[in-house]
Amino acid sequence: MKPLLVAVDFSDCAHAVVADADALAGRLGTELVLLHVVEGHEGLGLSTRLDRSGRTAGQVLAAEAQELLGTFATTVPAQTVVRAGPVVSTIHAAAEEVGAEMIVMGTHGRRGMAHLVLGSVAQKVVATAKVPVLTVRAQHRPSCEAANCNWCSSRTPMEEQMGFEADG
Repeated sequence: MKPLLVAVDFSDCAHAVVADADALAGRLGTELVLLHVVEGHEGLGLSTRLDRSGRTAGQVLAAEAQELLGTFATTVPAQTVVRAGPVVSTIHAAAEEVGAEMIVMGTHGRRGMAHLVLGSVAQKVVATAKVPVLTVRAQHRPSCEAANCNWCSSRTPMEEQMGFEADG
């Protein structure tokens, strides 16, 4: 059977998404491929040289992402893949590359202004995928500092700076 591609964003909820995907893979008798997409940021492109060693921002971010993905792979049997590029199209390309049966990814359930301003990667992946996409809604944990699951504590610095708060 073809593998399940699990998009991992390193948010607080990512471990739960991987655990759910692992349970599904066990029932289907297939394997997991954990994917993290490294993306450039405004003012710091992936090809920006960081130091005298000649390493680029993309190389540094990819190495850190591979190390973090390795921590996920110690809890579930999985292959790990790090790719650089625009998140949505890179997820699709990786799914095709590994021959994925399905894409599994988390969703934070943002609504209102946060969803309008930031959009939803999960929604874009679902709308444009060639294979089925299973979205896993973040589940509230007592140890989580978020006010509710519609607004988890993994807000981006931009969201924090703009003062977004949980919806009603």
